[in-house]
Amino acid sequence: VVCGVVVSWILPILSLFIDFESNGAVFRTLMLLRAARLARLVRVFRGLTAFREAWMLIRGLADSARTLFWTIVVIFFVTYAFAILGLGVIVDQLKEALPIYEAADSQEDVDRIRALLDIFAGLDKMM
Repeated sequence: VVCGVVVSWILPILSLFIDFESNGAVFRTLMLLRAARLARLVRVFRGLTAFREAWMLIRGLADSARTLFWTIVVIFFVTYAFAILGLGVIVDQLKEALPIYEAADSQEDVDRIRALLDIFAGLDKMM
């Protein structure tokens, strides 16, 4: 708590009132102390029998981190592929709609479609 108060409240106030320039070394030292305190807290937390289930949940999450990482990678690539497919469909429909609105002499709609085509046309090819 003391390290958090010093970093969050005291050091910014000191830097405002006096010419206190923090180069980051002080913050790194304080963060290291906070990390050491958290490590000690985890060791105590792990030893208590009342928190056995919570520790099992945390350990299970840490053990499944590799699987979670690869799941996120696969979801990213699937989303990316469908984004390319969706852009292709949207651009084709906009290109088909443009002559219809030009023939209907609706200049406001034509300007909107052309603006959308300027934005989207080519993104599907670029990806």
